[in-house]
Amino acid sequence: MDLISEQNKKKKTAFFLIILILFLSFVFSVIFLIYESKKFKLKEKKVYKKIYKFNYKTEFQFSDQYEKFKKYKDFLKKKKNRKAYKVFKKITFPTFLNDYQFIENLRMMKTLKKDQQLMLKCLKIKKFYLSPFYQDILKICAQTYRENKRWKNLEKLLNENEKILSLKAPVFYLFLKGEIIRHKYGKEKRKARNLFKKILINYPLSEYEKPIKKIYPRLLQKLNNEEKMKRIENLIRKRKFRTARTELYKVKDCERKKYLIGLSYYKRGLFSFASQWFKKVKPTSESGVPACKHLLRISYKRSKLLKIDNIYNECIRAGANKDSLREIMGDFYFSNLILFRAKHFYEKTIKAEIPLVQGDEIKRRLAWINFVLGEKEKTFDYYKNKHLYPKNEPSASDEYWYARLKENLFGKDKETKKIYERIAKNYYYHYYGQLAFKRLSRKAKKEIEQTIEHRELDLPYTPLIIKEFKRLDFFYKNNLISEFRRELRYLSFIYSSEELKYYYLDELKRLDNLYFIIRKRLDLKYPYSITTPVKYLYFAYPLPPQYFLLIKREASTYGIDPYLIVSLIRQESLFNEGAISYAGARGLMQLMYYTARRLARELNMRRVYKKHLYIPQTNIKLGVYYLKKLFDRYGEDNYVYVLASYNAGEHRVDYWDKILKDLKKDEFVEMIPFTQTRKYVKIILTNYFIYRKIYTPE
Repeated sequence: MDLISEQNKKKKTAFFLIILILFLSFVFSVIFLIYESKKFKLKEKKVYKKIYKFNYKTEFQFSDQYEKFKKYKDFLKKKKNRKAYKVFKKITFPTFLNDYQFIENLRMMKTLKKDQQLMLKCLKIKKFYLSPFYQDILKICAQTYRENKRWKNLEKLLNENEKILSLKAPVFYLFLKGEIIRHKYGKEKRKARNLFKKILINYPLSEYEKPIKKIYPRLLQKLNNEEKMKRIENLIRKRKFRTARTELYKVKDCERKKYLIGLSYYKRGLFSFASQWFKKVKPTSESGVPACKHLLRISYKRSKLLKIDNIYNECIRAGANKDSLREIMGDFYFSNLILFRAKHFYEKTIKAEIPLVQGDEIKRRLAWINFVLGEKEKTFDYYKNKHLYPKNEPSASDEYWYARLKENLFGKDKETKKIYERIAKNYYYHYYGQLAFKRLSRKAKKEIEQTIEHRELDLPYTPLIIKEFKRLDFFYKNNLISEFRRELRYLSFIYSSEELKYYYLDELKRLDNLYFIIRKRLDLKYPYSITTPVKYLYFAYPLPPQYFLLIKREASTYGIDPYLIVSLIRQESLFNEGAISYAGARGLMQLMYYTARRLARELNMRRVYKKHLYIPQTNIKLGVYYLKKLFDRYGEDNYVYVLASYNAGEHRVDYWDKILKDLKKDEFVEMIPFTQTRKYVKIILTNYFIYRKIYTPE
């Protein structure tokens, strides 16, 4: 028994020892794992610190690399490409410029003809899908694949990026597709020919025309008569008149050919030759009506309304379509404010129910002709239909005139008050907003003025925004203008919320680039509403100090409001002293040379030449003096007549005043026969109100 008890004791002790050893080993392993994990975390932290330091250096201390970057750009200008590439390799770009570094690397490889390395790089282009330079990256890669005859790679690239290339670079896409079909699928060469035909017809004189002619030298000659005509029309649109004429003489004689020859002369301003060719066209043919229209335009330019009726009657007797000619006849009579004749032609064109060239503008003109002729109910019906059954959201002008005419005919009611309030709130800083604001009661005006917020928006501070604006800053500082513009387009595409758009304008202001600030408008639903912060109107309506001092000095001598001159310059030239219009107007205030000479004689100045109109001092001096003369002619408070005459000329405004003298100022603006002048007056009055509001404390 004693022996059994001793054996049992030994077994128990051995069992306990094994359990103890297992427990201790488990504890030891747990402690070891905890220790190792802590050690690993410490190592990880050190690695992260290093990465962060590197990122900090590259992103925030890139100023050290600017000298190298300048060297690289200088070598590129001097066309020392190998030296430029050596310098480029040494530059450490920050992470937010990865796509720019990539495309520059591709360009350098392309110039140095390192095709194999370039093709390996092109396998990684999917990373940069959201980059604004992705289109350029695609083009470089596609060209290298084509040059090295890697048709499978090229086909894959085109299939993956079909939407981007077909929309943004259609000629390039069609050409490459044709090349793939031609080389890879020998049986389907007709498809390739059709694609090349499309390029020759729709995109004449493109960069891909020469390689197409090398592949298919007789493809142009094999085009149909219709296809050749389409190509010639596209050439005339591009103003390539010599090539159009040489190709026209090879085409078979037809009515369309005669019309196109006349059109090429008309576009060049050779009206006598143009009229000879237009007269040869049969009015019964398809190109007969457009030929008659151009004949009417030529006769109007030469002798105003004297011979128009004769040409119109001749075309109709010869069998031309009446309905399509009546619209242009109505335009000629309306521009001269011969209202009964204009009404006659416009009414018949609308009854004919043919597609109108100017669309809804003719119906609007007819409504205002009825207003002047005393049939105000018809004009009210037009605006009532626009208000009750709008195709799109009704505009401020439609809403305002519906309320205004209703008030005139039936008196002011709750609906008209609500409409005025809505327009005043949504378009407070606009021309129509101020017209509506003036028609409100004192109480309503106070309420609206109290609700105008000078608010600061809570801007989202996201890494994406920070990254994009760092990129903008880099491109702007290094004078990379095309890259800067692309980044701006990309930003305007991204920023859909109000806050981001304001932040965008704020950043533009910080960059202090006046041209881009003015060009970028507040892309909101109601950009002139009471909710638009006044702070951000400063960005869209700046006062350039170098010009404003000159304007103030000249305005004080003649007693004109300087903010009116600033708002006029903003519309005329966008503060670009070297601006020139298609008509030949020059400088900040867009003065014609002959008017400038006349004004200089009156001011006893030295003889003014065309180059002097680009000097701000002389341009502003002459322009402000001209405005003073117009104010003396029409009255100190008559801004509408002064601005209209500045754009269209005094003699025209005097003629309009004789016919429309009984109308009020806002009614006169709506009846200005030139759409350009009408818009011009409204825009400058809008500018004037904004400048007065944000820069004067009154």
